[in-house]
Amino acid sequence: MALEEVIKIRKRKTDELQEIRNEIGKKIVPSEPSFEKKTHWNHFLSEMKWMSNDFERERKDQKTNSKKLNRACKKHLDEK
Repeated sequence: MALEEVIKIRKRKTDELQEIRNEIGKKIVPSEPSFEKKTHWNHFLSEMKWMSNDFERERKDQKTNSKKLNRACKKHLDEK
């Protein structure tokens, strides 16, 4: 065998090995995330979080409405 033939064979085998490595890497399927069962406590905490956000939104709405009412009353009294 000539040196060039050995180099060609080595190159071909290296390419085959790289293809095999690529195939193996593609076949690995990532594991599915594990979902824990929601307990009563988890539902309770999510409900408390929702209520907190709802109360905060209500407070903002009440402030906005009171400012609007205040401006309307002031405008009405200024017109008289």
